[in-house]
Amino acid sequence: MATQEQIRKAIERASATLGARPGAGRVTKSGTVEWLDGLTCVASEGGFSVTCDMPSAMGGDDGGPGPGHLSRAALGVCQTMSLVVAFARNVVAFSSLRVTVEVDLDVAGGLGVEGAPKGYTAVRCVVDLESDADRTVIDHAMDEAWRNSQIGNVFSRPVPLSSELRLNRARASEA
Repeated sequence: MATQEQIRKAIERASATLGARPGAGRVTKSGTVEWLDGLTCVASEGGFSVTCDMPSAMGGDDGGPGPGHLSRAALGVCQTMSLVVAFARNVVAFSSLRVTVEVDLDVAGGLGVEGAPKGYTAVRCVVDLESDADRTVIDHAMDEAWRNSQIGNVFSRPVPLSSELRLNRARASEA
């Protein structure tokens, strides 16, 4: 397991490299989700995969986390990692860190019920931290973490979303 010092040095090296080569950090990442059956699908990227499903009350088989679980987990993991990096940079020793992601939503919106809001109407991250560090230093590190969180930024600012349909590609390649 990496220590705070190892994390700090790795982040400093990466930041120096990317700072010296503007644009080198701009990449396109791609994940794939393949439908299996019913509402079950598998999300894969970079050698990792997770089977996803919906609860039986929503027509699924309870075979894995749903998209809401994954979005909250993505935000919570990113916020946690951003905090660990910021604490390493600011030399904030801690013994325990937990981020709880709370959201408000109307499930009816995702089902197309007229007038119901779609998506989250509020998102909150609650941080439980055990540390003897100075509160001012902790607050500074937390501000840094929130500013630098990639997924936090996806949640907090508009990002263009597009969709493309490639119809019958498998049939076309068989012909």
